[in-house]
Amino acid sequence: MALSDTEVEAIHLKEFGYVATGLGQFARAIEAEVRKADDVLILQLVEALGVATTPLAKDRQEVLRAITAARARLGGET
Repeated sequence: MALSDTEVEAIHLKEFGYVATGLGQFARAIEAEVRKADDVLILQLVEALGVATTPLAKDRQEVLRAITAARARLGGET
């Protein structure tokens, strides 16, 4: 969910006491980078779950690696 320019400006004002110009563009650039990282993680999880649910799934290491990566990305939250 993208923040509007007004929301970004309100957050900046609250944190720093002033509003700089161009914050909306900057925030969208950051959101795009975060989304790329999230998309990679989601793809890893989907692929790992796909492997884990096949009848030929002998090794759970790929699933465990994806789960570990997800937990690390979430800051250790489970």
